[in-house]
Amino acid sequence: MGWIALTVIIIILALLNGTTLFYREDSGYTIPENRKYLCEEAAPFHLETGSDNLVLFVHGFPSTPAVYRWAADELSKEGWDCAAPLLPGFGTDWHDLLTTNFSQWYAYLSDYYKEMRKSYRNVFIVGTSMGGALTLKLAEDYCGTSLTPDGIVTIAAPVFVNKIFFYGIVKNPAYYLVRTVSWFIKSWNPKNITSPGKNNLDGRGRWRGYSGVFPAQTYSLKLGLKGIDHELKKITVPHLIVHDRKDRTVPFLNCFHIAKKVNSSKLELMVTNIGKINHEHHSLLIYDSTRQLVLDKIREFLEEAASKEPGL
Repeated sequence: MGWIALTVIIIILALLNGTTLFYREDSGYTIPENRKYLCEEAAPFHLETGSDNLVLFVHGFPSTPAVYRWAADELSKEGWDCAAPLLPGFGTDWHDLLTTNFSQWYAYLSDYYKEMRKSYRNVFIVGTSMGGALTLKLAEDYCGTSLTPDGIVTIAAPVFVNKIFFYGIVKNPAYYLVRTVSWFIKSWNPKNITSPGKNNLDGRGRWRGYSGVFPAQTYSLKLGLKGIDHELKKITVPHLIVHDRKDRTVPFLNCFHIAKKVNSSKLELMVTNIGKINHEHHSLLIYDSTRQLVLDKIREFLEEAASKEPGL
């Protein structure tokens, strides 16, 4: 009888951790008027040059706009307006993240995008990691409407973390039980990252955000990625996918999985190969080894997409 009880428990846990059974999210968000940011680099920004073209950068989990500061400065020098919002719960203090979820992050980003779209003829979206996933969702929701983005760039974007049945990938076994863990643990070893720290190898120290584990928010993200994966076919706009072959955070096969499922009018795939440098191989616009190479490709993609717009 013991093995029967164990089997039942495993089935129940699998259902609870892999579905939305008895789970609901509130997409309502609040943004304090006077947010106190982790540091200057973590704050949202909007660099205006008077251009009709906007590059909208979307940060990841649990990151901040700091990962785009250099790229945005470089593009703004060339006449591109650049903006990066700070999603609810991020970039202030890690405690603020505990009351947020994926639905709120996306709702805020969607509202921000719709507001910015009013002021620009062309809007291109660039997202890294979860920011790339959110970029995919924006394209899914607005392709074929008056709010269609003019092109998207996704860098190390996930639509899955584990994919054992299709690709034999188990990047993080704890991912399967993250909902159950969230009932008992709100966070594990959380910290605010406001300085380079000890590991500034290859420019990694430019990253700002939170470290640690946030089970409830990870579960929320897991469900969000699942929904994005199901709707990839709705994406029809020009799309540049960038991923490093040895990414230690998001499985590399995500790039091919996404490329296979989208219906983009123009699809490009850039694979970087950082090599044996000891870091995550993930935030490709902060590393000395990749940021110029990746930005050059993004610039080429943006210029080509913008040149095909009527009236330009």
